[in-house]
Amino acid sequence: MGRLKMKKVLAIASDPYFLDWLKEVPWKVKVWALNWAHMTVLDKAFFYLTFKPKLNLISRRYDVVFCDWFDKATALASQASSKPIYVRVHRNEVDVPIWFSVADMNNIKALITVSNAYKKYVTDIIGNSVPIYVVPNGVDTDKFSYNANIHEPLRVCTVSNLTPRKRIFDLIINNPELEIDVGGTGAEHRTLEYAIRTFKLKAKLFGWVPLPEFYHQHDIFIMNSSDESFGVSLVEAMSCGLIPLCFAWNGIEEILPSEHTYKNYAELQEKLQKIKQMPREEISELKRNMRQIVESRFTLEHQAKSFLAIFEQVDKPNLPEKKYEPKQYWERRGKEYHLETFNPSYFKEHEELVESFVKNSGPKLEIGCGFGRLLRFSDAVGMDLSLSMLRKAKPRVPNEIVCASATHIPFRDNAFEIVYTCETLMHIPYEQIKVVRREIVRVCSSRIVHIEYFEKRAPRLSKHCFNHNHSVAYAKMELKIEKDETLKTTRKQRLVVVTK
Repeated sequence: MGRLKMKKVLAIASDPYFLDWLKEVPWKVKVWALNWAHMTVLDKAFFYLTFKPKLNLISRRYDVVFCDWFDKATALASQASSKPIYVRVHRNEVDVPIWFSVADMNNIKALITVSNAYKKYVTDIIGNSVPIYVVPNGVDTDKFSYNANIHEPLRVCTVSNLTPRKRIFDLIINNPELEIDVGGTGAEHRTLEYAIRTFKLKAKLFGWVPLPEFYHQHDIFIMNSSDESFGVSLVEAMSCGLIPLCFAWNGIEEILPSEHTYKNYAELQEKLQKIKQMPREEISELKRNMRQIVESRFTLEHQAKSFLAIFEQVDKPNLPEKKYEPKQYWERRGKEYHLETFNPSYFKEHEELVESFVKNSGPKLEIGCGFGRLLRFSDAVGMDLSLSMLRKAKPRVPNEIVCASATHIPFRDNAFEIVYTCETLMHIPYEQIKVVRREIVRVCSSRIVHIEYFEKRAPRLSKHCFNHNHSVAYAKMELKIEKDETLKTTRKQRLVVVTK
């Protein structure tokens, strides 16, 4: 008997910090780290130019494509991956959800959040179009080892980025007698330094600190953030045996019992004093309880097991396959489509071809004009079914524009001397393309020009792309094929010119 083939997962991440759980996955793992911070402007331009075709090829070698962070790279991956992708959503993307409208949600198998609170936020943004699972973050319990030592007196700390959302300034100003060691760096460091010096506060700033050593030197951990999707540093501290006190942000109840949360500083002080007055035996028990919470729910092993359970599901639970609906898809994607990056060389060829065919001609119509990229080179009437894209076109071009579907073109017979399309019919489903061609022929009096995708041996396409042979179809309609040739800049597109 041959050996069973080991499954493979490709993980794409702009920040691989939260991917430690992949070490516990019994599959072959490849991490594609994007390292934006080290890219120049030219590096980023080249990346966006090559990412989609590269991913389309690479993704065929893997069983699962996983994207950490719902960012621009994930939106592009959803349009290009030959395998449906799984995406983990973090707090940043919920706060600024610009890429949800750009992504091809039909090619996303599932979204993963780190808490039920954030699952609700994501559901409010996208509805029920994609299954959403909850997988809490895990920590390396070997690295963040349990420390049974109890200091005398008990020592208090916090570790975080020094940003407004973490509310360290608010914490120490409102609790001037609080002796707390603050680990971390960030934009508020100078402000905190000034406040401590000027108001003689008892907090101390330590800057960057080594972990878990810093945790091991303390007994109590305070997290004062106004919001967290999960709170990794909190769970790291608990793993080391620190007793947590945490502001009651939405979702904290999924990690801590209410005895360890506070709603105001009076409650924080009350609970802090209660811990400080406990006998050592009770403190030891509390420390062990915190470690036990982590070991029972928040280890890397638990996290990996939960991800594998999602990856190994063949079908979306209780949800039928979502059908591609052109109007809905382009209405959503059209909001940000003008920001997407494309190959400028074949754009140039498109522009030259359109300009050459419409020059010195009578009335003309562009079907699928989008945000008006090609309308700049003609006085054609522009038509598109996406109102969101036409809103982008209106301030860019002076042309008349009409919102309508190509299946029902709202013009009389033979209204236009030339009707042309560019990368439009490739997005018309197979069951609609015959109706669209008949409508084009009906409103055109002389010449039809298509710059469209076609390959005789087409690879698997995205759910919003279709492989149509226009020359054969028009020949069957007994129309003359004046031209049928491959574009110079991409062999995947053809110029087809038809005369009536």
